[in-house]
Amino acid sequence: MSGLTAEEHDAIQDLSTRVEEGDYYAILGVEPECSSAELKKAYYDLSRRYHPDRFYRRDVGEFRDQLEEVFTGINISFEVLSDSLRRRRFDLDRAKKDGGGSLSERRGFNSSQRPERSSSRPSKGDSSPIEAPVIEVSDVESSEPLPADAVPTEEIERVVAEKKLSPSLSEEDTDSGDSDTGSRRMSTYARHRNRLRRSRASGRAETGREKASDAESGSQGQRTPSRRPTSGKSKVADAVRGRITARLEKAKTCFEDGKKAIESENWVKAAASLYMAHQYNPKNEEYKSLWEETQAKSNRARAAQFMALAENAESFRNVREALENYKKATECDPEEGLAHYRFGQLLNEYSGDARGALQQFRQAVMKEPENVRYRMALADLYVAQGMSRNAIREYQKAVDLEPKNKEAKAALRKLRF
Repeated sequence: MSGLTAEEHDAIQDLSTRVEEGDYYAILGVEPECSSAELKKAYYDLSRRYHPDRFYRRDVGEFRDQLEEVFTGINISFEVLSDSLRRRRFDLDRAKKDGGGSLSERRGFNSSQRPERSSSRPSKGDSSPIEAPVIEVSDVESSEPLPADAVPTEEIERVVAEKKLSPSLSEEDTDSGDSDTGSRRMSTYARHRNRLRRSRASGRAETGREKASDAESGSQGQRTPSRRPTSGKSKVADAVRGRITARLEKAKTCFEDGKKAIESENWVKAAASLYMAHQYNPKNEEYKSLWEETQAKSNRARAAQFMALAENAESFRNVREALENYKKATECDPEEGLAHYRFGQLLNEYSGDARGALQQFRQAVMKEPENVRYRMALADLYVAQGMSRNAIREYQKAVDLEPKNKEAKAALRKLRF
C-alpha cells in the first residue's frame, strides 16, 4: 500500500509525464517568456514538494524510482533554463521540434530561414554564407549557480564531470532516434535520463543475480553474504543520510552555543540557539527541555526590556511609543500582570478601546489573581460598560482579599442598593 495521498499520486503522475516529454518549461510549470524571478519561484516550490527528504520515512513503494526521476528532471530543467545561452539553445531546439512554441520564435526569430554558415571567414568579395561554430552545452559554465539547498544529485555531477574531461561525442550520447538530425547530440535531460535508467537497470540485474545466488546457496545448505547493489536509489538514500548527519551536526553546534550563552546569562541568545538546535533535531529531549526552560527566562528578559522602553516613553508623554512597547511586552507572555495592566490603562484612556482594555485587565488578573489593584481596574471598567454583575463579582473578590478596602465596599453598596 502506497504512503502517498491521492492528490500526491496524481500530481507525481502528471509531473512524471511532463518529465518524460522533456519540455523544461512544462516541467517547471512556467511560460517560455518567464522572468528569472518567476523561474526561481517555480523551481523552489517544486524542489521543496518533491525533495527526497520529504518522502524518506514514508512507504512510497514502487513510486520511489518515479519520485527520483521527477526530482532529477526538476533540477535539470532549472540548470538549463537558468543559464541564458543554454536556455536559448533549448528554445531553438524546441522551436524546430514543436513548430513555433519557443521564446525565440515569439521574438520573431525563424531558424528555418537562416542560411547555413561556413566555419571559415569569407573574403571581401566572397558571398558564401558563414557557418556558426558549434558550442557544446557542457563546455559553458552556468551564469547563475544553483542554490546551496538544491544541489543536483550525484548522478548529475558525475555526468557533468565526464563531459568536461571527455567532450567528444560518445555512442551513448547520440540521439539515434531523431530522424531529422541523425547523429545530433541528445538534449541534456535525455542524456541524464538515459544514464539514470541504465544505472537502475544494472542495479535490478545485480539484485536478481544476488537472489539467484542466495537461492542456490540455500539449496546447498550454505549462506553467502549479500551485497548491496549500486543503484540510483541507494545513492539517493546515501545523500539523504548525509543531509541528516549534517543537520545533527548543526544541532550539536547550536546546542553548544546555547550553553555558552546560558553561562553568560544572555537568555535571549541562549533561547535562540537552543531553538535552532531543537529544530534541527526535534527528537532530542535534552535540547527540547533546555530550550523550554531558557525560553521562559528569555521572555522575562525581553518583557523587562520592552517595559523599560514603554515607561520611558510614557514619562515623555509619547503615548504611541508606550502603547507599542507595552504590547510587545505582553506578547512575550510575562509571568507578571503589570504589562497587561499598563497596556489596558492606555488603551482605555487614550485609544478608547474598552474591549481591548477589558481583555488586558482580565489577563492581568489571571496572572496575579491576588492583586487588588488589577481587580479594581477590571471592576471599574465593568461598571462603565454596564456589566453590573461582573463588576459586583470583582469588587467582592477585592473585599475578600482586602477587607478594609473602602472603595470596593462603597462600590458594592452602590451597585446592590
